[in-house]
Amino acid sequence: MTEKIEITQGYRVMVDDNFHYMDESYRECAGTFQNYEDALAVAKNITLESVIENESDTAEETFKNYKGFGSDPFIQPFGGAARPEENYSAWTTAEMLAQLIEVERG
Repeated sequence: MTEKIEITQGYRVMVDDNFHYMDESYRECAGTFQNYEDALAVAKNITLESVIENESDTAEETFKNYKGFGSDPFIQPFGGAARPEENYSAWTTAEMLAQLIEVERG
């Protein structure tokens, strides 16, 4: 039997749906983590998967699709966890990934 450990201080990865912008009823929790690095890795992976799902012919079109239909993860500290020096931006990451995908395709 696996014992579940309750995390009282850490980071939640929350995911908004860009298609339902500003509608918190579509917000989901992707996980709770004791350290920021684990939360950041999950948020980046969600962004990458979403960019790939919204891939189009150009980086501009891919990023436009992502902004309209993609998953928008963000990290929420809780329980007194330290705020990171720089907040994670899924949109900034998605724009960069869209450009990298276009370059990789040649």
